[in-house]
Amino acid sequence: MDGRGWFLTGFALLALAPAALLGQEQTDAAAPALDEASLQTLAAVQVELNVARDELHSAIAAVHEAEAQQEVRDEYNNKRAEILAKHGLTEFEYQSEIYAVSTDGAGRALFDRFVKEAAEAAPSNADARAP
Repeated sequence: MDGRGWFLTGFALLALAPAALLGQEQTDAAAPALDEASLQTLAAVQVELNVARDELHSAIAAVHEAEAQQEVRDEYNNKRAEILAKHGLTEFEYQSEIYAVSTDGAGRALFDRFVKEAAEAAPSNADARAP
């Protein structure tokens, strides 16, 4: 093997080696586990964002011009920001909390239960559009 082949092989082994083998400590930058009230709030935010996203997809499907679709996306982005602001969250805080939930098995199970309860309590899109 020429010098380049050894270099690439060595690099591949180092890149794929677990951090523990390399003597590096892995740090978990995840936010601390959320309490039950925070999970309920996050679940309510998630349900509202899901409804807004569903409305976005319906609106995008109804228009075919690029400019009109961009207007719909802009409206969605504004609505998303309003939902987060209503619950006192920034986009970064929301993403951090979602990450914390996704990396905590017990927290995720509780969050899923709260999302289900919030979705059942919220009016559906069909109910919202009914006269």
